Amino acid sequence: MSPLSPIKEEVSSAIDQSKLTFKSEDQVENFIKLHNISTLCATDGSALVGRGAAYTIEDKKLNKEYEGGLRLSNAASAQLCETKGMNICLARLVDLKNKGELNGECLIISDSAYVVNGINNHLEYWASHDYKKKMV
Repeated sequence: MSPLSPIKEEVSSAIDQSKLTFKSEDQVENFIKLHNISTLCATDGSALVGRGAAYTIEDKKLNKEYEGGLRLSNAASAQLCETKGMNICLARLVDLKNKGELNGECLIISDSAYVVNGINNHLEYWASHDYKKKMV
């Protein structure tokens, strides 16, 4: 069973809002206020020298911050770095939720079209198949 399985039922409500694109910080702030977002996350990856992936999670209600990251090999592509950043952020969010340290609405921001398009186009399928690879 995937570690993401406990949040499977929440995916369908997130899909409708996962296709948003913000053009300014003001739009992000307005969205946060309008939807009562309590947790703000950002992910990133770098394929430059010192390739790696990272995330930050800010719980605005509890005034707590969490962050993490990891180094990747020099062979890692930009897409791998970006997707790994999202992956480790999601894993940490699930961990925090399972421990009861996180609740409420969450907004995850990525500057990677590759990651955003992957989520927008495949999240519903992944959730319905317990986040397992599609059989070819």
